[in-house]
Amino acid sequence: QVKKNKEEDIIRYAAAVKNLSVAYFRDGKSDEALASARQSVNIYSRVANAKSFEYKSRLASSLITYANRLEEQGQGEEALTIALQAVNIYRALNKSKPAEYGHQLAFALNSYASCLDNLGRTDEAIVAAKESLDLYCGITLETPEELKEEVAIVFNNYANFLDAEGRDEEALAAAKKTMGVFQELAISAPNRFQSQYAMSLHNYSSYLSAQGKELEALEVIQQSLNIYKDLAELR
Repeated sequence: QVKKNKEEDIIRYAAAVKNLSVAYFRDGKSDEALASARQSVNIYSRVANAKSFEYKSRLASSLITYANRLEEQGQGEEALTIALQAVNIYRALNKSKPAEYGHQLAFALNSYASCLDNLGRTDEAIVAAKESLDLYCGITLETPEELKEEVAIVFNNYANFLDAEGRDEEALAAAKKTMGVFQELAISAPNRFQSQYAMSLHNYSSYLSAQGKELEALEVIQQSLNIYKDLAELR
């Protein structure tokens, strides 16, 4: 019992250090954020009961945070290695409990896709992002806004990856999906999502213009400008 309590304390400590990394990142302290993320992963290595689902899930979450911080510091190869570790952990967990861990796997795959793209491996990034989107289609959460926002972000990344590979029609379709999800979010929570909806409209307009659909692009960019104007007046 004493050993179990010690392991639980270590897990809580590691989780707190990971949260500290997030706080440092939001405060613009990138070096401290990276150091805390690395420390969180190292703390988990002290847990003896490494086979538990909770341990593996928490470790994978810390690995994703660490990969993100590495990527932000330009350490792309190491970030990719760490992100892949997290994906592999979540993939194993998802096989046993898909209802519980499908969301985490989808989220991790999006981070992995970004790492691949930043290293110029965009074709592989497309595959990872597509798998992430496929997983999201079968997921429901108690906080649907959180889920929709993640889906919109993945669709946006997916559009960028497709565009980089010259798959213009597919990129346009993905950008339209992004816009549609952010539109739903902006309707349900305008104070939180209007700016992101405006940005998605701007991006969609760019894809339309690249496809020679100038009239439609003009209409969409005008919607974006109107939202930005309203937001500027409110502030």
